Amino acid sequence: MGIIQDGQLVHARGFGQASLEHSVPITPRTVFDIGSTSKQFTAAAIGLLALENELGLEDEIHDWIPELADYGVALTLDHMLHHTSGLPDYLGLMGRKGVQTADWTTPADALLALAEVQQLDFVPGARFEYSNTNYFLLSLVSERASDTPFHEFVHTRPFEPLGRRDTLLFHDHTLVVPRRATAYGPRPGGGFQVDMSDFEQLGDGAVQTTIEDLLKWDANFYSHALGGEPLQAFLHSTGRLNDGKAITYARGLFVDTFRGLARVSHGGAWAGYRAQLMRFPDQKTSIVCLSNLATMDPNGLCEQVAAIVLADVLAPR
Repeated sequence: MGIIQDGQLVHARGFGQASLEHSVPITPRTVFDIGSTSKQFTAAAIGLLALENELGLEDEIHDWIPELADYGVALTLDHMLHHTSGLPDYLGLMGRKGVQTADWTTPADALLALAEVQQLDFVPGARFEYSNTNYFLLSLVSERASDTPFHEFVHTRPFEPLGRRDTLLFHDHTLVVPRRATAYGPRPGGGFQVDMSDFEQLGDGAVQTTIEDLLKWDANFYSHALGGEPLQAFLHSTGRLNDGKAITYARGLFVDTFRGLARVSHGGAWAGYRAQLMRFPDQKTSIVCLSNLATMDPNGLCEQVAAIVLADVLAPR
């Protein structure tokens, strides 16, 4: 658990064990998989490429990934950034083929499953429906636009310039990750069991990081050191449906309110890992919760901490 105020990590504390097998305690430098909280880094990669005119938000996905079927309608990169594409979630597609979270799968496996999809779930822009497919495919778009493997591009662009020494993309299931927590879930009948994944898909998740490194990323939302104000505007711009209705999903971030305060956040859940990064920009306060237990509720915990830290400015329940 971490609390960031005015760019400083004012509270950081680990609770419990990073490894039950070896009795290793969790610390602020313990590495966790942050699941879908990773999507803001994919959005940042696409934003940087768009600002450099390497791609356009109105580009159709087939311009970059011709392996997909012709859906007969325009499906743009911006539809995907806002989860209004109509693309089904590849995790569900692979699950129906018998693939388990613990299995070793590659980006090629996921793309093959998506290439078999002949029809969208709805017309792009008709509604918001969260789908991991969108950000997985955006990682492939980034690779093709930059001519650089996605894990390398993200390392040299959003990660390295901000000094994030303990952050990586889990692109290879054989990687040894120093200080990484093992993820667990409840074992039927009592106790715990290991709950890890060997998926190698990127973009929709797979960032592994620490509370201390997330502080450096959080600080950029105020300093604009990476990408300047244009990148911040890009990330925080919420989507609109075809009928003009606004949605709370921006680009890799949810933008809404909590008890009267503006809030920017994104949670994550993958295998036994759980994560939440919740920012209150007007108060320059962020709450981070990273967990290696599948039954944890980091969003609820962050809201409970926010209710204490921001008690003087929050509206009554």
